[in-house]
Amino acid sequence: MKANGATGEKVFTGWHMLMWLIGFFAVVFAVNGALAYFANSSWTGLVAENGYITSQEYNSFIAAEKRQEKLGWDAHFAHDAVGLIFKVADRHGAPVTDLKVMVNLMRPTHEGEDRTLTLSETRPGYYSVDKRLPAGLWEARLVATGKDGSEWRRNYRYVNSRAQ
Repeated sequence: MKANGATGEKVFTGWHMLMWLIGFFAVVFAVNGALAYFANSSWTGLVAENGYITSQEYNSFIAAEKRQEKLGWDAHFAHDAVGLIFKVADRHGAPVTDLKVMVNLMRPTHEGEDRTLTLSETRPGYYSVDKRLPAGLWEARLVATGKDGSEWRRNYRYVNSRAQ
């Protein structure tokens, strides 16, 4: 700033305003550039490879859901310090046995930690696997297949609160 010769006060000139504007927009561009970089270098957010094909399969998903409802299974999925547990019973409360149970574990916020596990029947109607998972948010896509080919599918989202 220039000093006013008569009063000694500093004067704000057009050059000062220009420098303030350039500085302000430089900060805005730098922050936007950093955010854009981190957005593109982290998780892609891709849910479906081809949305059109996924939309065409919608009716088959609805039909599968109706078949699943007819099974009348009461199923519960949980995790503990040791691993994953899946409990399933029919509409009368009897345990459903001899299922092939697969769970696809995914990290919605990270890539590279996905895994597919097979749960084994530990007692009638109870299926489990001993697998310790890192702490954080997990999505489990569970598929239970009976000997007759009937399928039961469900997605679960849970937070593993402690590193295991």
